[in-house]
Amino acid sequence: MAVDDNTLKAEVRALTDYGVTIISDDDLQEVVDLSKRELLADIGTQEVDLYDDLNAERALFWLSCIFLKVKSGEIYAPSFSISELSVRQSNFTERHGIWMDNFRKHYRAMDGGAPVGHTKSNRPDRAYGFDNSATSNGL
Repeated sequence: MAVDDNTLKAEVRALTDYGVTIISDDDLQEVVDLSKRELLADIGTQEVDLYDDLNAERALFWLSCIFLKVKSGEIYAPSFSISELSVRQSNFTERHGIWMDNFRKHYRAMDGGAPVGHTKSNRPDRAYGFDNSATSNGL
């Protein structure tokens, strides 16, 4: 988990495999700053500490990775926006689609809207029964 911009940038570089010869440090910082602004604008608040909340930090990480791929031209999107990425997701490679799914999972979990991980439904109030006597032919 990243604790500041520097550790986030190191994680983004590790996943994307973009060294400084491909994306400069200044360009990467620009992408991280843009990702922060877009994420905070999309959730409608500036009061979230993106490095203090695991889901916020992971959402920022995945969005930064995706935006870096947009900046490099590996993913086509005419603008750096979450809604634009959602529209274009059907054209993503399988790997980039998984990145977008990971972003969405953590983004939704930021406000408690969706749990991260696997859940199991428990519905003890439901009873299922089958009466096949009307259709049975005595078999």
